[in-house]
Amino acid sequence: MSIAVIILIFIELELSYDKFHNNPEQVFRIVQHAETGNGQNLTIPSTLGWVSPELNSIFFPDVAFCRLYNNEMRNRFSFSDIDHVRFFYVDSTFFDIFSFQFLYGDPATALTEPNSVVLTQQMAETYFGSTDALNKPFEIHDKNFNVTGILKELPVYSHLQFDLLLPIGAWPNRKNIHEFAMDFPTYMRFKNTSQIGELRSSVVDSISVIVNHHYGSAGIHVETELQALRDIHLGSKGFDSVIHRAGDRNTVIILSFLALFILLITISNFVNLFTSKSENRLREIGMRMVVGADKMRIWQQLIGESFFTSGVACFFALAFVELFASPFSHIMGINLKITFIELVYLFLLFGLIAFFTSVITGIVHYLYLSRLTPVQVLSVIRIRRGISWLKTVFVIIQFSMMIFLLAVFAILFFQVQFMRSRDPGFNRDGLVVYYEPFKRMVRDFEPVRLNLIQNQNILQAAASEGIPGIPTSVQNIWVEGDTVSNSMIINEHRVKNHYTSTYGIEVKGEAGIDLFKDTVGFLLNERAVELLGLAEPVGSIVNVDVNKYPVLGVVKDFHYKSLHDPIEPLVISNYFRPYRYITLKINIDSLIPVTEYADSILAIHFPEDRFTHFLLSERYETMYEQEQKSMHLVSGGAILAILISMFGLFGLSRETMIKRTKEVGIRKAIGGSRWDIFAMLTLHLLKWVFLAAVISLPVAAYITYNWINEFTYRIGQTWIFLIISGLCALLIAILTISYHTLTIGRMNPVDSLRYE
Repeated sequence: MSIAVIILIFIELELSYDKFHNNPEQVFRIVQHAETGNGQNLTIPSTLGWVSPELNSIFFPDVAFCRLYNNEMRNRFSFSDIDHVRFFYVDSTFFDIFSFQFLYGDPATALTEPNSVVLTQQMAETYFGSTDALNKPFEIHDKNFNVTGILKELPVYSHLQFDLLLPIGAWPNRKNIHEFAMDFPTYMRFKNTSQIGELRSSVVDSISVIVNHHYGSAGIHVETELQALRDIHLGSKGFDSVIHRAGDRNTVIILSFLALFILLITISNFVNLFTSKSENRLREIGMRMVVGADKMRIWQQLIGESFFTSGVACFFALAFVELFASPFSHIMGINLKITFIELVYLFLLFGLIAFFTSVITGIVHYLYLSRLTPVQVLSVIRIRRGISWLKTVFVIIQFSMMIFLLAVFAILFFQVQFMRSRDPGFNRDGLVVYYEPFKRMVRDFEPVRLNLIQNQNILQAAASEGIPGIPTSVQNIWVEGDTVSNSMIINEHRVKNHYTSTYGIEVKGEAGIDLFKDTVGFLLNERAVELLGLAEPVGSIVNVDVNKYPVLGVVKDFHYKSLHDPIEPLVISNYFRPYRYITLKINIDSLIPVTEYADSILAIHFPEDRFTHFLLSERYETMYEQEQKSMHLVSGGAILAILISMFGLFGLSRETMIKRTKEVGIRKAIGGSRWDIFAMLTLHLLKWVFLAAVISLPVAAYITYNWINEFTYRIGQTWIFLIISGLCALLIAILTISYHTLTIGRMNPVDSLRYE
């Protein structure tokens, strides 16, 4: 019960995201669907940086708009010896839209000044040692900001998670905002609920005019959608460049089934074993009926006994919920806290489950007792047959659920392993990435690189604006001589020299040669060459937005995004001067001395900046974090369901074998062998396992087929895993019941015939 309820708590948490804000039905996010003339599509939950100010001027005061900016939001970085800092640049209207609670400060003025900063409670305590930090200086890279607000700890069920907020006026590149693409998540709150329908249409039309005016000449058509705040968490799967941990509706559905299955298996086990145990009391019940006890009183007694047993279990279940909450939070990456009032509600829920189970148990008995006379009850046989039929149904239900969970777990497990182990097309091992979270570097990188590679354990070094696994810049590209209206959307990695050799990216026909060393130009991946229709790509002139250069080479397709997505067209360019990432290819056995050396070199060349670093292989793993969490949950639940089913089958087989002890003695007396008897008793139960497989495997096949088809790159021949799941369930059943069957089969026939 405790495991099922913890899963239900998580499901309730997933469904309650962002509902804590005041009037959440009034808040929406801009989502852009971009399509090129050649059929390319992108869904981006953000828009252009100047859309928000223009809309504010049009719709004020009926609608409040706010843009956010931080393309590095999902990275981890540190400053002032504080790890895992997350921040946004936001408009001053942020707290007009979102209802995060303040400990100190005024939400109306907290972000109006360019040197202001709003901290969360945890950030203030970490930096200052207390939350009493209002109007104190907060240093970021030798620049002091004034603390104008302290927020209470953010709810775990907020899709926006951050440690501090900075005003958009503090953003270093705000004057060059027209150079940026649709990189700004933009939210809005409709002030008047009665006008939402009319205003939504006007807002969508205005956004479409602004965005299509900007992209129309490039042949890119953009459709605008307003996504409700309450739909963001579970409704963003498949979006490009999200800044939050998007949930998965399929995971919620699977976990809902899991919790339901665990409860149903548990209840069926309880009813099954309780009724089996009660069969030994049938003569007692018959005698009580003979001396005058009515059936209703007997039924009440059976319910009372059942409720006492399940009621005691409620106390243990409540303790287990508290015990399991911490490891569950660790697995799911959330801070799951259960308050006292929630414990009271949980106890009431457990009591309801116990009562429900007890009533079912009593009804099962009463349905048979109500139709029988005391003499028939005393004869035992007829009622046992009726209860045996019910037990058979329960066994089929249990094993149907167990086979279903085994199949789902097997496919989920191997799909996650497939994604984690698949060769991405470049060498991600032994790569350490340094980056500066607050600004780009413009210093010539070549002197820095030469200093870095003087260390014998640093094999190569390169600088870039983007790296695999991090959202890239999105541009439009067309071949010189064609019209811009025939352009297509392409992802762009802006890099410096030695990028391909550092990452081990194969340049077709030019392996080992750094094509960027002496000239400016582009590298295209194979997918881009195919879509552009370039028969002889090398030497062709292409336009990437306003930049026109020759194609210097073609790189073999590699996975610069996760395996959820197909490999999309990519251009690698070297015209862009600023960079943010510095990647070192190192001898991984010397990680600590290498990073210490690199820290010292970067401190010399960039004394005013603070870099942080991570292993690219670890960053790559986070792209499959959601699937791994789902796998852990489903695997844990499946193992639990299997154990519960084994316990139930173990107890049921014991009762069945005991009832057939005399039969076994007779069969052995007339010449039956131990293994003949074992096969007979085993097949009696296994035929119901076969029936359970026939019922559950088609359902499992349908659900897993729909889930796995969401991945572009996936395991094949999933039917093998379904068959293996059925065979595993069969093996589990054989192992579970073999103890009792072999024990009875070894008994002396004389002892068997004298049984009872």
